[in-house]
Amino acid sequence: MPVETVALPDAMGLLFICRGVLSGRELVEATQGLLDSAPHRAPFRYGIVDGTNISRVAELSTADLRTLAEMHKRLADAHPKSGEVVAVVAPLDVFYGLSRMWSVFAEGTGWEIASFRSRAEADAWIRQRMREKHGLDLPRAQSATA
Repeated sequence: MPVETVALPDAMGLLFICRGVLSGRELVEATQGLLDSAPHRAPFRYGIVDGTNISRVAELSTADLRTLAEMHKRLADAHPKSGEVVAVVAPLDVFYGLSRMWSVFAEGTGWEIASFRSRAEADAWIRQRMREKHGLDLPRAQSATA
C-alpha cells in the first residue's frame, strides 16, 4: 500500500506513511478515507506526511494538489480549528517542491504547514509547535513512526 494512514498512540496525531512510487490518485484515495471517517474521528492536533520511503513521484499534478487541498479544507471544516500543525517529510526534490505547492493551496485549512528534508527535523518541529501552541510536551515516541 503506497499510502497508509495511522492514528498515533497519543490520539492527537495522524501519520501518513508514503512508500514506493507515489501518485496523486493514491493520495486522493487516502484523503478520501479520512473524509469518510471525519465525523467519527476525534479531531487531530498534528499530522505528519512521511515521504521518507518514496522511491519516486509519478502522476502527481498541480490539479491533484488542488484537489487534495480542497479535500483537506473539508476535513479541517469537519472539526473546530484548534491550532493544528502538519509536517511534510520530503527528502526527494520533486516531492519537496510539490509539498511546498500543496501548502500554498491548503492555506484555507487554517493548518500551520511546513516541509522538511528529514523525519528528525519534522518530529522536532512538531514537538516544538505542540509545546508552543498547546502547552503539550510530546515524548519523542509520540510523533515517531507507529
